[in-house]
Amino acid sequence: MVTIKRIHIKNFRSIVDETIDLTDFNCFVGKNDSGKSNVLKALNLFFNSKTDFKTDLDFQSDYSKFAKRGKKQAKEIVISIDIVIPRSYKEHGIKTWKKVWRIDGLHSDNLKTLFSAGSKGYTLLDRVQYLYIPAVKSNEYFKDLLSEVYTSMTKAANSALRDLNEKYSLQLQTLTSDLSYQIQEILGLQSSIRMPDDLNTLFRDLSFSTSDDFVTGIDLSHRGDGIKARHIPSILRFIQKNSEKSRPKNSVSGSYIWGFEEPENGVEYLSSFEMAQEFYSYINDCQILLTTHSPAFYAQSKNQNSTRFFVSKDDFGQSKYTSEIGEELYETMGLMQLVAPFIQSVKSEYIEHQNDISHTLFNQIRKVMAIMRRTDKELNVNQVLSVIEQYTVALDMLDAYDHQRIQKPLGSDEIYVLSYEECRELIDEMRFSAESELFGNEKDDSFKGSIGNIYQSFGEVDVYPSAEEKAANLLYLITKNHSFSDGNKRIAAAIFVYFLEKNNMLFYEGQKVIADHTLVAIVVMIAESHPEEKETMVNLVMNFLVHQ
Repeated sequence: MVTIKRIHIKNFRSIVDETIDLTDFNCFVGKNDSGKSNVLKALNLFFNSKTDFKTDLDFQSDYSKFAKRGKKQAKEIVISIDIVIPRSYKEHGIKTWKKVWRIDGLHSDNLKTLFSAGSKGYTLLDRVQYLYIPAVKSNEYFKDLLSEVYTSMTKAANSALRDLNEKYSLQLQTLTSDLSYQIQEILGLQSSIRMPDDLNTLFRDLSFSTSDDFVTGIDLSHRGDGIKARHIPSILRFIQKNSEKSRPKNSVSGSYIWGFEEPENGVEYLSSFEMAQEFYSYINDCQILLTTHSPAFYAQSKNQNSTRFFVSKDDFGQSKYTSEIGEELYETMGLMQLVAPFIQSVKSEYIEHQNDISHTLFNQIRKVMAIMRRTDKELNVNQVLSVIEQYTVALDMLDAYDHQRIQKPLGSDEIYVLSYEECRELIDEMRFSAESELFGNEKDDSFKGSIGNIYQSFGEVDVYPSAEEKAANLLYLITKNHSFSDGNKRIAAAIFVYFLEKNNMLFYEGQKVIADHTLVAIVVMIAESHPEEKETMVNLVMNFLVHQ
């Protein structure tokens, strides 16, 4: 959802004169102190009159030390944005909104010149919300965030809160009646304690109570930084949706931009990949700009409607933003040094076990059987036998490969790119949709994430290079993510079969690659499997799809 198409920044901190073209998902990568965050802070100044969190413009320090100007020219910080006005507006197209700051504050703003009098374009720009999330997610920041939650509440929610407010006020008056009586006796005034009319202050002091498999009722402020960070996107989405619900019917909708500093801070390495996928799944509802040091996030920027910018300083200390990124990024960010030990570890393990047949065969069949034992109430004998029979054939192939009797299967190169829209259309056409209001009802954006996940790349290389690997991961992700109120397994199987058909993989020598009853068994097994068994289940599915 592109709101800002281009931003031009002049004389702000380490930026002297930079024009940056933006897309839906924008990732700024670079070393510390390279100027990654200055674009996000410039937008915060533009929309919220702040630079950092709760920090006003300090012209003396925020004006660039590298600025170039004439002798009689005033010192100015200039920020202009090319903003997209939808075609549904009479004055649609690109409008350049410009603001200028001088030593005494905001000097000029051309907003009133962008549209004719009475135009809805002004309302559109007034409803652009830029949500800035600082690198340090302090308790004070969370208090402000909860305050924003209250502000975004719908009229219905406000009514319910007012009723609750009155109830608590009556309770307080009952509990403090003796105090009220004494005041009346002494001062002759009727005085009673009540809740504040504005609950904003109260909301600031609320907190999240969190629970897991080990403990219950733990205050979020007592959790690690990573857990707190994972809450923020959901809170922002809640604020955004509430803001839309509370606006008058048929009025101009809001536009939302997130400026998120280092979202991976405190988040464990593997969880940061999940978080990055979550962020990317939101691009239909908001424009995202973020700074990061994490490969998980700048790998997402290889997807459609995404751009990654490598930020560095030139010989004069000025920040430069480059969208054409080559090996310099990986060398500067130390990515190859990070990956190299894992490559060596995998190589060593392969050499150690290349002649150990039992390691390859016995362990894999043992893992599959362990999952099957947990599904014995849902699978019949024929389904179990079909899985074992086909998987045994695949393992025989693997045995032959270990003895260098056949070549390793490479999978299919030509891959049909699946879209969320066609998957949604397929779900809506399934007969179950007419039979149940809950069937296919998406609980969150994880279904979009499952589809996008199989096409992600890392260092110019697809994470799942073959169509077979994409298909196996697609089936696993849709089944395990529980994205729907009803029909998760049926939808997973349908999308999987549709993907196979689109890639000409559904049939082999006139027969379905996976019989219907076998596919049912596999989906049930995936649903029952534990997260650490993902590789086993993906390998199981791939073994049905790769033919020698």
